[in-house]
Amino acid sequence: MLKSAGSPQAIGPYSHGTKYGDSIITSGQIPLDPKTNEMITEIKQATQIVLSNLLSTVKAGGGRLNAVAKVDVFVKSLDDFAVINEAYSAFFRGHKPARVLVEAGNIPADALLEAAMITFAANGNRQSLQAKKKNRTVTARMWFRRQYLILMYGEEET
Repeated sequence: MLKSAGSPQAIGPYSHGTKYGDSIITSGQIPLDPKTNEMITEIKQATQIVLSNLLSTVKAGGGRLNAVAKVDVFVKSLDDFAVINEAYSAFFRGHKPARVLVEAGNIPADALLEAAMITFAANGNRQSLQAKKKNRTVTARMWFRRQYLILMYGEEET
């Protein structure tokens, strides 16, 4: 269970994120300022604060920005798509994780958006790269799928 001092208190009975092996999976974050716990209502600033809060949780689990594999974004309105993309691109500075962005309508606390990340711990990412060098048949997709299956169904049998 991960808890980040740089993220606002969870508004429900869940942790900021979970680390399982080399994988870090965050809970959804809405645009709450971690210092004041106030809702951010301007979409560009809301996107920036959500991504920053998520990265704080990722770093608490040993991850880093360029190890983010996927971001799920739920928005109140797709009319904000262009502004969200602008803030998203500036935040990731050339790193392009996979992304889902859907209009969800009813988001907790009437927030403009909510997002979550899946990433790898820093050491795990290095180990993954070393494994790829040793065995060219291992791809990042196969490794990620294996981690996901272990997470969903438990440790693999030997």
